[in-house]
Amino acid sequence: MSWDENIVAESNGLPLRTRVARSIFWVAWSRGVVQLLTFATTVLVARILVPADYGVMALAGVFIATSSVLTEMGLGTAILQFRDLESRELNTCFWITMTLAAMAYAVLALGSPVIADWFEVPRLAEVLPVLALALPITACSIVSDSLLHKRLTLNRVSQAEIISSVVTLPVTLYCAIAGFGVWTLVIAFLVGSLVRSVAIFAFAPWLPGLRIGGGRAKEMLHFSLTTLGIAILWALQEQANVLVIGRVTGQVTVGLYSMAKDLAMLPTATECSPSRSTATG
Repeated sequence: MSWDENIVAESNGLPLRTRVARSIFWVAWSRGVVQLLTFATTVLVARILVPADYGVMALAGVFIATSSVLTEMGLGTAILQFRDLESRELNTCFWITMTLAAMAYAVLALGSPVIADWFEVPRLAEVLPVLALALPITACSIVSDSLLHKRLTLNRVSQAEIISSVVTLPVTLYCAIAGFGVWTLVIAFLVGSLVRSVAIFAFAPWLPGLRIGGGRAKEMLHFSLTTLGIAILWALQEQANVLVIGRVTGQVTVGLYSMAKDLAMLPTATECSPSRSTATG
C-alpha cells in the first residue's frame, strides 16, 4: 500500500468537504491566536531588550532563512505534487533534507566569524552557530509537514503551531526578564522550532526508514530543483533590505527596521521568521 492510500485509510472515512471545512476552521482561528500571542509577547519583550539585540537576530536570520530554503530544496512541494509515493521515496526526501541541513549548519558554524567581521557585529560569531541548530530541527519535520498538508489535515498543523506558541511564550518572557539579551530571541526561536517539529512529527502518519530510492526519486528531485531557483530568489528578495541596512548602518538601525517591519506585517504573516521569534519561534 502506498503512502497516499495510507493517508486515505487514516482519514476516518471523513469526506473531503468535511476535512477541508475542519482545516479552514482551525487555520482561521488558530492564526488569530498565534498572531495575538506574537504581538503581545513582542511588545512586552521589546520593552526589555535593546534594538541591537533585534539587529543581531535579524542579521543571523538572513542566513538561517536562506539556508532553510536550500535545505528544503523544494522536496516538500514535490511530495505534495506526486501521487502514490512509496516509503523509499519519502525516506529519500527525508535523508536528503537532513544531510543538507547538517551541511548548512557546518558551513554557518565555521563561517560565522567571517560573517561577523563582514557586518562588523562580533556577537554574530556567537549567535549564528547556535541559531543554526534550527536547520536540522526543522528539516526533520519537512516530510511529515508535507504529508499533513497532502492529507488536508491542516487542523493538525494549526494545533502544532498553537502548542509551539504556548510553550515558547513563558520561556521567552522568563529569558527576557532574566536579562538574557539577544539569547532570549535565540532560545525562543530554537524552542519554538523544536516544539513545532516534534508536534508535526507526532501528528503525521509516517516514520523515516533506512531504505531509500524508489522509481520516481530522480523525477522528484528534478521537479524540486525546478522550484528551488524561484524559492531562493524570493528568499533573497525578502532579506535584501536587512543585508544592505545591516552592512551600511549597523545592528541598531537594522534592529529598529526589523522590529517595525515584523509588527507591520504581522496581520498577514503566515509563519514566523527568526527575527520574529519572541513569541512563536
